[in-house]
Amino acid sequence: MSKNNARYWLGKHFSDEHKKNLSISLKGRKKLPFTEQHKNNISRTLKGKPNGRLGTHLSEKTKEKISEALKGHKGYWLEKTRSKEAKINMSLARLRRKEELGYINSPETRKKMKNRIWTEEMRENMSIAKKNLSKETRLKMSLSRIGTHPSEETRKKMGLKHSGEKAWNWKGDKAGKVAFHIWVGKRKPKPKLCEFCENEKDYLGHTKLVLSNINNHIYTRNPEHYKWGHYSCHSKFDFPDSLIGKNLKK
Repeated sequence: MSKNNARYWLGKHFSDEHKKNLSISLKGRKKLPFTEQHKNNISRTLKGKPNGRLGTHLSEKTKEKISEALKGHKGYWLEKTRSKEAKINMSLARLRRKEELGYINSPETRKKMKNRIWTEEMRENMSIAKKNLSKETRLKMSLSRIGTHPSEETRKKMGLKHSGEKAWNWKGDKAGKVAFHIWVGKRKPKPKLCEFCENEKDYLGHTKLVLSNINNHIYTRNPEHYKWGHYSCHSKFDFPDSLIGKNLKK
């Protein structure tokens, strides 16, 4: 379009009837795709030029008009999903774009990000950020997780990540004797025979084995300070000079 034609149409509009006639006449016509040469020409022309609307801002009146026009309008992607192939292509395109612009992280940087250690200050800041979330946001987060189930592999990883010294309720050497027994019991294999009498059954015919501390009741996390034995053998070892220990048969 020449400059003269552009000036001629400045401030003028087609009538509704004219628009309708144009629509009817163009129905069924298909626009031919651009050739590679045409695309390259457009790309070369626009390279280095800023966006035409860069730095411009819409007025409040225009924003209200756009808002009113879009009310009740359903988005194009509502209730639609992209295919796996499309998602992979989009992901690869983003990576190529990042590589071109130099935004992509190096393997060393990725490794550092993955293995970074969270300090107490970082954890505290994260906790404060979570506490400041509104009820509406928390509800949305909760609803978004409904119906999602992590795989068995993911569950194992989550369990290992929060087990042992990484657990929030880890007390170390200040734990109680029950906690020590449970911790060692999970790591010390249970034998078929009692480690005190070396029999499968005790004198009463019981076969159940329990974990017994053999380190003068000084509780540690060392499995060598514990033995698996029958209740009777356990009692006899703990109270050898008492009536219980004397009355138990060898």
